[in-house]
Amino acid sequence: MINSEQLQRAFIRARNYLDSNREIVNGLNVFPVPDGDTGTNMTLTIKSSIKNLENSDVKNCSDVVKAVSDGALMGARGNSGVILSQILRGFYVGAKDKEELDVETLKECFVNAYKVAYKSVIKPTEGTILTVIREMGEFAEKSYADFNDEVEFCNAILKVGFESLNRTPEILPILKEAGVVDAGGRGLLYLFEGALGNEIVEINRNYDFNKPARTEHLAAQNDEDIEFGYCTEFMITSDSEEYTVLRDKLSEIGDSLIVVKGDNIIKVHVHTNHPGQAIEWALEFGPLHDLKIDNMRRQHNHLHHTDKEVEEAKNNKEIKIENKKYGFVSISTGNGIDEIFKSMGVDEIITGGQTMNPSTEDILNAVDKINADDIFIFPNNSNIILVSEQAAKISKKNLHIIKTKQIPEAFSALFNFDESLSVEENIEAMTDAILNIKVGQITYSLRDTEIDGVKILKDDFMGISGGKIKISKKDISEVFEDLVAELIDDETSIVSVYYGEDVTKEDAEKLVEKVSENYDDVEIELVYGGQPVYYYLISAE
Repeated sequence: MINSEQLQRAFIRARNYLDSNREIVNGLNVFPVPDGDTGTNMTLTIKSSIKNLENSDVKNCSDVVKAVSDGALMGARGNSGVILSQILRGFYVGAKDKEELDVETLKECFVNAYKVAYKSVIKPTEGTILTVIREMGEFAEKSYADFNDEVEFCNAILKVGFESLNRTPEILPILKEAGVVDAGGRGLLYLFEGALGNEIVEINRNYDFNKPARTEHLAAQNDEDIEFGYCTEFMITSDSEEYTVLRDKLSEIGDSLIVVKGDNIIKVHVHTNHPGQAIEWALEFGPLHDLKIDNMRRQHNHLHHTDKEVEEAKNNKEIKIENKKYGFVSISTGNGIDEIFKSMGVDEIITGGQTMNPSTEDILNAVDKINADDIFIFPNNSNIILVSEQAAKISKKNLHIIKTKQIPEAFSALFNFDESLSVEENIEAMTDAILNIKVGQITYSLRDTEIDGVKILKDDFMGISGGKIKISKKDISEVFEDLVAELIDDETSIVSVYYGEDVTKEDAEKLVEKVSENYDDVEIELVYGGQPVYYYLISAE
């Protein structure tokens, strides 16, 4: 049997072992760009878990796993961090009310871990951390009766985990092309290896884990097209574990759906044209409270405060910020980009992006500073979308995630925002704006590789468009020219070039001037972005 003290030490060892190997996981990147962050995101997530554990009064194993799970939920960063938080949530479901962990309870932990993780992702992609935890859980469910010793059982599960990780390149073609495995899965196994510590048996990993690989950004993709008029929220006092039945019913009449089960509570948020029907179904589960229905098509009276008013309100707690209809939170990177967002009326700017993903708590803290009926969040990175959605599940405010993956997409979305329109209409307008913009990036390569037929050498300048490396050359001016040509088509009227912190204005002006000679009908504007890692961000509309 594993007691609470042993379990606490195991989680602390897991944190330490992943932390000491985070750069290996960071290096497991399909694209050889200098922003591999899976190891960092998972490490920061588990550190948040341990911090919460150290600040909690735990008496048994159930308490330990709950503290770890709660901490991970609030500290989750990036897709890999969010998925890890859900894996830990599943462990808590399996260990709930248990004083100690025996083999059968461990089986329940692993089974629930993969089931909760899969439920958290609307479109799971196999060949990722999800596959690894699922196959570990399926083995635990099938084989637990063959084990009497908890450590032997965990070692057997770990062995299955490595076998699963070794197969990820056979499942995801992009991994096989790069000759690598999934980073999220490797991070998970580092945690498990650390938890077992000196009691781990020798595992045949069959893989050189110093080779690069990462596809945790593929683990989940979720596209929304919200078209419903009433934002309906309520809490149900209920012990029912059949809340997924309610979720399935509500999915038939609405969108932007969240149905989360807590202790004796079911929290529901749905955008629907039939709030009465939603309430009627909910009453079958128990009494309702904290009921709120907003007509999202209502006109609003005021949008923004002046910078002076907001600053005065922040500096003087006695000055109350007047409620407004809409608020905005954006992830940003670079002084120039920050200033652009401020000029477009963004209320709260969170420093983040490729190399430093904000946590769920960071987003919630920003949201709490805004007194608005509805708040739009712009993640501006595919790896921050899940964290933003996690914040929307937790927050009591109406949060709407505009799934921007690049900074210029957020600029275009904000430009198309119309304060006279409803939430639904603005979401549609901003989403359409995102679809009509092309974005390119120029950065440098960390290693030699070949992806999608493009040969890449270490220290090459790379042009990236549509999530793929299109160009790799030694001359940045050639990459710039080729990438602009890749982005411009017959419909393009304006190209915006945002130069980064490692580029001088003079060098940027020379490139823009040279390229402009080739496109008489296209306006090319140069803007200081100040972003790290990427020398240039280029958008074409």
